[in-house]
Amino acid sequence: MTRTLKEVERDIERKRGILNKAGKRLGLHSPYVLRKSQELDCLINEYTAMTMDRRNRKI
Repeated sequence: MTRTLKEVERDIERKRGILNKAGKRLGLHSPYVLRKSQELDCLINEYTAMTMDRRNRKI
């Protein structure tokens, strides 16, 4: 099943909140924080790919 842009946006915001809280609590160099940061990067990459695909289909 393909995820929608709204679902990815929601996941990005949720992951960003988790990352911010963990960074304040554990420090920015914590392995947990670094892992969550990488997960957020993957979500942002997914979102970017989806939006670029939509733009390319309109051309």
